[in-house]
Amino acid sequence: MEEGAEWLEGYQSGGFHPTLLGEYYHEGRYKVIHKLGHGSYSTVWLACDTVDRKNVALKILSADRPSRNRETEIMRLLTSEKTKDQGKKHPGSAYVLSILDEFFIEGPNGKHLCVVTPLAGGSVSFSKECARESPGKFPLSASRSIVAQIALGLEYIHSCGIVHGDLHCNNIFLEIPGLDTVSETEIYSYIGEPRKFPIERVDDLLLGPETPAYYVLPAMIELISDETVHNPKIVIGDFGEAYFSTDARDRGYLNTPIKLRPPEAFFNEYLGAKVDVWTLACTAFEILGTHGLFTEEEDLCIAEMINHLGPLPERWWETWEAKDEFFYPSGAPRDIPQFKSLAEHMLAMGRGQTPEASEFSKDEFIALEILFKKMLTYESVDRITSSEVVASDWMQNWAVGDLAEPAPRQALQALLEGCREFGPIFKEQDKKFLAKVAKMKAQKARAKWTERQENKAEVREPPDEASSH
Repeated sequence: MEEGAEWLEGYQSGGFHPTLLGEYYHEGRYKVIHKLGHGSYSTVWLACDTVDRKNVALKILSADRPSRNRETEIMRLLTSEKTKDQGKKHPGSAYVLSILDEFFIEGPNGKHLCVVTPLAGGSVSFSKECARESPGKFPLSASRSIVAQIALGLEYIHSCGIVHGDLHCNNIFLEIPGLDTVSETEIYSYIGEPRKFPIERVDDLLLGPETPAYYVLPAMIELISDETVHNPKIVIGDFGEAYFSTDARDRGYLNTPIKLRPPEAFFNEYLGAKVDVWTLACTAFEILGTHGLFTEEEDLCIAEMINHLGPLPERWWETWEAKDEFFYPSGAPRDIPQFKSLAEHMLAMGRGQTPEASEFSKDEFIALEILFKKMLTYESVDRITSSEVVASDWMQNWAVGDLAEPAPRQALQALLEGCREFGPIFKEQDKKFLAKVAKMKAQKARAKWTERQENKAEVREPPDEASSH
């Protein structure tokens, strides 16, 4: 899920549903009270379930998404497995978002699938940037706990025969205990009332029924999430790119952000469950430190892999068309820095730049480096599984120990009171600035949507060696 405004041109036939605040859906059961965010093919709203008297997340998919939706099919499976054999419940199931309800609505842009899930807090990505104690960095104990929970959740997902396919900090959310029970008035007092901006056509013609009269910027729920960061509880969400492991042979692309994408995705090879393990390593590096391990440009990302991890397998090196831009025929790099070990990058992750100054003890640093190396193996057949990640020395002796019981629900009042000070900030925000930010976000969303369409248009065949997986 992304912050900012969605791609407004997406309000057309087959696109987004023109949702307005205060509307009721599913025979009056769900009332829209705020906005949470959007994806490339959906908008996500904070809604009140008037039957169960709790707040939920309401995801409304664009009308061009198939009525038999793979995302909800996968979420139903993951949810049903949680309630099966309670005595053997997988510990990672607590860190995976459940589905509560689903239904369809008809609108001016078509028929839309709506998915209801429990209400979570802000994304790990944005919550990290909003961290008050040290913006851009979580406390180390919280970082360990978050990584451990993601690893356990991923192990559960894989145990159900699912590949997440898009595991990153924007799709992982910090839970806020008790937020589902507060009133609409209380929510507005804590995170501000919805910020609405009118939508106007560039040709000055009147808006049609396919477009809402205004767009809404998402609630700054991350400010509340910041209060829970010392005792974090996460959930993995957004299964829009997930697929069954049995379908991996036919999967020709990944929409994972380039900087987190495993090498087999660049070279059109088998995309099994271990793509998530590589992505988890990159995500864990980002959570434990201040920045990511690789860049967002495809060929430079591959060059950085070589720089950090060593030479590519010969078959990839020979087919990589951009290699001469970055390397001499001898293999020496042209402009990128000389080879820097993974350990050197770990020292530069923001936890102390020398072994003596590092927040990691010597033993933990070594254990974490060993784990990263096993997760960042070029050949997926040699890469460890999510179960082996959970069983690793670092996970068992450092990360799992930082798992804490979630805060009691009654602690919410005190937690939220600390966020009231931000109320005036929302009111003083310059609307032109917010509109500019929203426009930039919309342009980014449009580019991402276009890229996904182009990726899906490509036909790729799995390699012969995939049969060994």
